[in-house]
Amino acid sequence: MTDRRVRRSRAAIQNALLDLALDRDYDQVSIEEILERADVARATFYAHFRDKDAVLDQVSEQAMLAVDAATHQAISETWPHYSMRAMEAFCGAAHEHADVVRLVVRGAGHGRPLRAWLKRVGEVADVAIRRRDEVLGRSPRLPYELLAANFAWQAMAVLEWWFEREPEREVGEVALMFRQINMLGEAWARRLEPDELGMV
Repeated sequence: MTDRRVRRSRAAIQNALLDLALDRDYDQVSIEEILERADVARATFYAHFRDKDAVLDQVSEQAMLAVDAATHQAISETWPHYSMRAMEAFCGAAHEHADVVRLVVRGAGHGRPLRAWLKRVGEVADVAIRRRDEVLGRSPRLPYELLAANFAWQAMAVLEWWFEREPEREVGEVALMFRQINMLGEAWARRLEPDELGMV
């Protein structure tokens, strides 16, 4: 089988899974339906994937790598200063893979892809926060691991809200909202005063 045919078969299978799983619950999608939608033989499917979870894992990883690359590029452009570029790049790349991200945030594949995204986003955040603090001579009030995990969950929550509830919002608008709640915090977002927080 030629490389072009391999790529075409894989793409057809991946697109079929995405189309079917976005129409209804991922767990209800059968291999037979994927074969019919992709117009490929069973032998062709199993030549590329062991099961439908493997298809989901592959499209999820491809999207995650694209988002990761775009985010890293943006971080490097303004390093070590904080800017909107990283969040715009993150949101922009996620938007280019919106169908995949929608399945990820819905917990398809028993939440395995979502856990992979949380782990990767958390790793990127952890490294960036630590390196910036080193350069800027700062130290956090809270553990780095907690800051990174919080960032990762915020990032995925923003994507879930965006793609599932308000998909018509522009990339720049969502990136700004993400930045505001992440950098300024919930108290700022809710217009709460320090004495309303019970911390003074």
